[in-house]
Amino acid sequence: MTWSKDSGGACIFWLNGIAGAGESTIARTVAHTWSDQNQLVGSFFFSKGRGDLGHAAKFVTSLAAQSTNTLPSIRPYMYKVIKKIPDIFQRGLADQWKYLIFQSLTDYLKEVSLQLKVFILVVDALDEYEGDDDTKLIL
Repeated sequence: MTWSKDSGGACIFWLNGIAGAGESTIARTVAHTWSDQNQLVGSFFFSKGRGDLGHAAKFVTSLAAQSTNTLPSIRPYMYKVIKKIPDIFQRGLADQWKYLIFQSLTDYLKEVSLQLKVFILVVDALDEYEGDDDTKLIL
């Protein structure tokens, strides 16, 4: 987990293996660890056949909601996005990601002195996502 402490390091850490090898257990464990260290912005664990967890419709909005709980000071930046783009929740994943997550975090980091803090999003079981259209977008 040393990569998670390096703000200049890789932006994505990809853990993969054969089904049943324990990747989800590892993802949940490190998510809890990063949450305890106040680095976890949010997480989403895809799960085939489990309603909203089986597709990407709630992916970005779930991460956005979690980020406002873990980083309350990001709320004004998200509110600014929602005010500027009132239909953001009806837009596609690309716009939701670009504005709700990326723009809000970017604007937040520009104005807040955080000494190169690393923020982590954990996404698990993307292979259980029930649809191919948005997989590349999520990656």
